[in-house]
Amino acid sequence: MGTQKESHLRSLLKGVTWRIVGTLDTLVISWFVISEGDTAGAIAAWDTGLKFVLFYLHERLWQNIPLGVVRSYRLFRTWAKPLVLRDYRAAVIRKESHVRSIIKGISWRVIGTVTTILVAYILTGDTASALKIGGIEVFTKLLLFYLHERAWQLVPRGKVRAVTGVKK
Repeated sequence: MGTQKESHLRSLLKGVTWRIVGTLDTLVISWFVISEGDTAGAIAAWDTGLKFVLFYLHERLWQNIPLGVVRSYRLFRTWAKPLVLRDYRAAVIRKESHVRSIIKGISWRVIGTVTTILVAYILTGDTASALKIGGIEVFTKLLLFYLHERAWQLVPRGKVRAVTGVKK
């Protein structure tokens, strides 16, 4: 079977789930910094639209970077082997290391923070507020992105299509 790369559908779904988490984080931070709901909502909305596209492109770029990709083999206890298809037992599963998740998080965070600062500045006209929003976001989003990447590692590659019923 060989190693599996991440499908376009998986990258898309990762983008959607991350944008939900990221948008809520940006909304809360923006409201906390500027204490104005409408502008905080506008920052979160514009930030979401731009970052949805940028995140997808970031994921696709990382598909071509082998750094931190590890192969693991599915091992089953002796009593369970007859219950599992032979092809599945022999398959090499492509996983990402913790280091890769951290490096991806840092590279994404640079892109994401610059985007947030620019959006906040354009919508508020206030450099200090834009930099505060971006500065707080660096820390919250690094942690949230790492947790998001690790959560997606729990979903085996090839399973998204099986669950959604989408054909290749």
